[in-house]
Amino acid sequence: RSYRDRHNRILLEGLRIVHDALLANMEPITIFYSNKNLIDKLTSKLPSRYFVPVDDKTMKNLLTALTPPGIVGVFKKPCSQLKIESNVLPLTVICDRVKDPSNLGTIVRTCAAAGCQALITTEYSTDLWDPKVLRGGAGGHFRVPLYGLLSWKQIADMLGDDTRLYLAESDNTGKIIISPWKYFVVENPISWHCYGTLNLDLGSIIIPYFEVDWTLGPSALIVGGETTGISTEAQMLACGERGQAVHIPMVGNIDSLSAGISVALIVYEAFRQI
Repeated sequence: RSYRDRHNRILLEGLRIVHDALLANMEPITIFYSNKNLIDKLTSKLPSRYFVPVDDKTMKNLLTALTPPGIVGVFKKPCSQLKIESNVLPLTVICDRVKDPSNLGTIVRTCAAAGCQALITTEYSTDLWDPKVLRGGAGGHFRVPLYGLLSWKQIADMLGDDTRLYLAESDNTGKIIISPWKYFVVENPISWHCYGTLNLDLGSIIIPYFEVDWTLGPSALIVGGETTGISTEAQMLACGERGQAVHIPMVGNIDSLSAGISVALIVYEAFRQI
């Protein structure tokens, strides 16, 4: 990852995702292949200088996948400000310290499929361009604007004052750490102060995700990490009139769903309403 970050590169494994990247006009650096037939299946007419043949052993060393797919592409990382006209859902998904690559890949894929406005990850989340996340995203990385590893100050600035915030996380007592109305930023941009009392029992006003009116305007869904849940900074940001805790009803002794499944259910309810 340090090499990728220093050189602003991403590694794409397999014919499908390399093909998707080329169709999305991503900028290739080098495409390595051990199976010439795969190159013939690429519809993009790249000059031959981009293609480098390698043997199977070298291909295996290049990849993280257990089964080498026979082709791997090194591309320039796309800018976050990707504009996609087909995105029509005024919903931004914020992954708060989501660390599982499979979950994050599923979330990328879901946001792209539903046409979300953007997907944001916070600091201490898994890298959006990790090869495992890319595999799980199944080409979704090139179909939704992505903003990775942002601070909460940056996120607040991006969202503006008119975005409604929804927190999709609660503990097994039905309590959400949230507070009534306002927040402000002090000199330390990471420090948030909230008027009101934290650790309120809001179990009685946590509403099912399908009771939210997702048509009211721009909104953001904050989903917590698998083990850490939603951070204090996220809870502070959701203080007040624009913040609402939502939950997914469950029966039996199951008290949580994975971040990927939770996002899929809620995002597609918003998609259905819009």
